[in-house]
Amino acid sequence: MVVVEASTLKTESANLMQNEERAFTTVCSFDLSSPGQCMSPVDSDVWYFDSGATKHITLQRKFFTSLEHAPTRNTVTCGNNSSYLDMGVGKIILTTADGSSFTLSDVLFVRGIKKNLLSVTTLVKIGLVVKFADDRCTVHDLSNGDVIIASCILCRGLYKLIDYEKFVNDSACAVHDSHAMSDTKLWHACFGHLNFASLLRVQKFEMVSSLPKLEAPGKHVCEGCILGKMQRSSFPKDGSVRATQKLHLVHNDA
Repeated sequence: MVVVEASTLKTESANLMQNEERAFTTVCSFDLSSPGQCMSPVDSDVWYFDSGATKHITLQRKFFTSLEHAPTRNTVTCGNNSSYLDMGVGKIILTTADGSSFTLSDVLFVRGIKKNLLSVTTLVKIGLVVKFADDRCTVHDLSNGDVIIASCILCRGLYKLIDYEKFVNDSACAVHDSHAMSDTKLWHACFGHLNFASLLRVQKFEMVSSLPKLEAPGKHVCEGCILGKMQRSSFPKDGSVRATQKLHLVHNDA
């Protein structure tokens, strides 16, 4: 496990800040002109962690909650020595897979790049702790009880921020299916344990108003139906054993 804290990068960060103030240059270790193996044209909303980037960088204008166009543009130098001019700097709010949100400040808006980069150095400067372990990367806020505010997974050599929107959509679909199934079981019981085929027929022909959308369960065992179909054997009229005293023979319906 590799842990990056503020103290370990103090000297390096100071040198980088001096270089930035003098040359107005932002450095990133990735080749931003290449989409990369992990990224597709429709995957431009993905964020990657870059331990060599001195600033957060994005190609998406829609990410910004606020954006200012600086009078003097900074130069972004990439891993292949190509350079880009930033179009402005602003703030972005990211939401991670666990639903938490955090604000990124001084994010550069750069056209022409192919990846959105999260600067490890910048995160460490504001007091966060970045931990790399195996194929995972997590960002911790120790001031709030060691809360994980971001989580990444290794994807072909790049640490990719887990997509919160995909997580929410998948969870919402699962919740929707669960609710539909619960409604079906509820109405099955309300109609006196009517079989599911007839219940869906009631919905199809709109025999009942305001009936919600129901879905037939794949495999469902209704305990009430099982109990209702059970038969109790009657007690024999002529038993083989005759009681000769009280409580000698007891019939019990368990």
